[in-house]
Amino acid sequence: MTPNQEREYLRLRGTKVGGLKPANVVQAAARDLDLRAKKLSAAAPATEPYAFHRVHVRKAKTVRELVALALAERDRGLGSAKFHTRLIYEGIEVLRAALASFSGGGELESPRPVDDVLKGD
Repeated sequence: MTPNQEREYLRLRGTKVGGLKPANVVQAAARDLDLRAKKLSAAAPATEPYAFHRVHVRKAKTVRELVALALAERDRGLGSAKFHTRLIYEGIEVLRAALASFSGGGELESPRPVDDVLKGD
């Protein structure tokens, strides 16, 4: 059994494979936005995968927006073939805690309402 098959086997049986913390989700979101910028400038290979669903990475302008999209459209991430993407989207409480961690503004904070982000505005 490959490591991917083993992880999937354990997940399907309800075994906790590994837990994410809100800080892990925020770091993954920031990394995905950096990776998107690198891909646009051809500084990163186009085949390097995102942790979040690619549609959400393309829509989001900030880390907060990316986490908000993941929370608002969880089904998209839960349907992903990538184990790590599903792991992020399965943790609804972790996503909520990560979103709640944006309280002081700054560059990670989004000036746009989440509804505008969902519309693709």
